[in-house]
Parts: sequence; structure tokens; C-alpha cells
Amino acid sequence: MFYRILIFVLVLVSCSPASIYNPSIFMSQAWIENTILDCILKECYLCSLKITNKPVVSLFAGTGVAASVDGTTSTASFKTPFGLEVDTSGNIYVSDQINNLIRKIDPSGNVKTLSTNLPLQDPSGIKFDPLTGDKYVSCKDSNQIYKIDSTEQFSLFAGSSSDLSGLQNGDRLNSLFDSPFFMDIDPERNLYVGELSNHTIRKINLNSGTVSTLSGGISGYLDGDLASARFKSPLGIAYNRKMNSLLAADIQDHRIRKIDLKNSTVSTLLGNGIGADVDGNGTNASFLVPLSFL
Repeated sequence: MFYRILIFVLVLVSCSPASIYNPSIFMSQAWIENTILDCILKECYLCSLKITNKPVVSLFAGTGVAASVDGTTSTASFKTPFGLEVDTSGNIYVSDQINNLIRKIDPSGNVKTLSTNLPLQDPSGIKFDPLTGDKYVSCKDSNQIYKIDSTEQFSLFAGSSSDLSGLQNGDRLNSLFDSPFFMDIDPERNLYVGELSNHTIRKINLNSGTVSTLSGGISGYLDGDLASARFKSPLGIAYNRKMNSLLAADIQDHRIRKIDLKNSTVSTLLGNGIGADVDGNGTNASFLVPLSFL
């Protein structure tokens, strides 16, 4: 039940003095130095959970005041921190969703806003490419994916420059998305994107800049080959090197789906489709709102 722990353990804890238990407010996690970092939307915090024999939850960054103030982790403020990513130098990147900003927390605990004149709209997922040092940011409301290079310069990487939505493959700058969310990269530098409204898993080859649909496109639930499988808002995406597979958190189907990249098949790994919080093996378990992975 390893994946279930990663998804739900932070729904049961609170970083603020008063209880803020609400499954909808925990959106994205990142792993750094045996610690899970988690975004708490409602209270504008980032919290941490130390992975030890006796896990300890503590406030990591944010004052609880909804604002966009830089400073240290104890004085900085956020407004709907949503996506998290960590680079190889230990810098933490946060998509500050309602502020429409990308924030950076360095290993010394300094929080700064990455400057750009580009109109980020609802930045959601962030993914770091260890080969180049680039970061990719999905913007849900503008249906775009931006690139932040190693010098912290922003550019439009994929999607329409005029914020058009749709399902169009091909060259990255001629492609169309509809509410892209979380992302992951495989060793061949394919960037996989979970799409809320297209109900698809999209694939962007970072070497060629070509966008394709890996699977999905019709709302529903159906296992099978990549062309016939159906999803219902697959938000969370994680590449598993050992299995050479993608895991997809299929939020409205209440299931964890497995996409076998070698055999080109989709199967249900966990969940029975009932929106609940029930432990069990495989498809005997129930999930309420599976969102993201570590």
C-alpha cells in the first residue's frame, strides 16, 4: 500500500494551530531529505512531514496570511501554494496559484519570486529536468506550459500563445491543451502531462518538441490498450522506472491507473471506483480524491 500512503498521509495532519482538516486543501507533495513537503491551500502554508519512526509535522514556510511577500520561510507569505518541485541543488519551486507566481525557496530558507513579464494563469504543476536544469510549469487556466531555464528566464514552451484550449498534437507551439496539471519526465526526456478537461495523458518529447496523445481523450473508465483506454480527469502523473510505467491519479474515477509503456496497455492498479477512504489490497481499496504522487 505504498502509493496510498504517499497520497493520503498528509490529509490526516495539520500544520496550523487550529485544525484545518479538509481533504481538498492538500494538493501537491515533494520529497527532500527524508521529508515530505506539502502545500496546504486554505491556510497558505507549506508544511513538512519528517519520515522517521515517529513522523513529526511542522510548519515549513508561510505565515498563514494570504499574500505574496518574499523573505525567509518564517516571514514569507503565499496565496494558494499548489505545485512543488525540488532541483538537484535543493532549491524548492512552488507554484503560487492565485498569485500567478512561481516562488523559489533556496537551501538557506530564503523565499523569492521568480520574475517574469509573461502572464502566468493558474500555474499548477512544476517539473524539473535534471539534464538541462530547466523547469516546466503547467498553467491550467491559459492551457499552456512554460519553461524556466537555468538562468530563471521564462518562455512559452507548449500550447497556444493566445490561450486557446483544445486537443491538438504536433509541434509544441502549435499544440493545444485543456487544463494541464501535474507532470513527470522519463529517462528518454518525454514529459508526460495529465489533462483535467481533455481526460488525457499527453506526451511531449523534449528533444524534438513534438506533442502527442499517449492515451485517453474520452471521459470515462476503461482499461485496455492505449488507444481505447478512458480516463476521467487524470491529474497526478508519476513515472516509475522499475516498472517502466506511468501511474495516473484518475481523480473522478477514484482510481490509480497504471500505463505500461513497454506493452502499451492501461490497467487499474488501485481503487474500485467508489469515492471513499477504505484500505485494502489493490482494487479492494477506495480513494476519495487521489491527486498526486511523490
